[in-house]
Amino acid sequence: MSLTTQYLVTGGLFHLVPPKAGSVAYVKYFADINSTELSYWFRIDKNVFILPGDVFETGRYIRIGIGAEKNYLINGLERIGSGFAEIIP
Repeated sequence: MSLTTQYLVTGGLFHLVPPKAGSVAYVKYFADINSTELSYWFRIDKNVFILPGDVFETGRYIRIGIGAEKNYLINGLERIGSGFAEIIP
């Protein structure tokens, strides 16, 4: 199981579309918030940059860079997980 899968899919809050190549994960999330608003909130409040799916006309999806050094990636994934825990009851 990849780090990204381990951190994002556990708990049923996300559906990960694993990359076939490259270093970007395409993630469907199950929260009632627009991906652009969500991306802005993560950038301002959690200091994490995620690309909103709205850019690709796919709401409720985000793109996450997963090619970073292991500890840096873990830190970002933990911030994403804790951020979603705040907004999903």
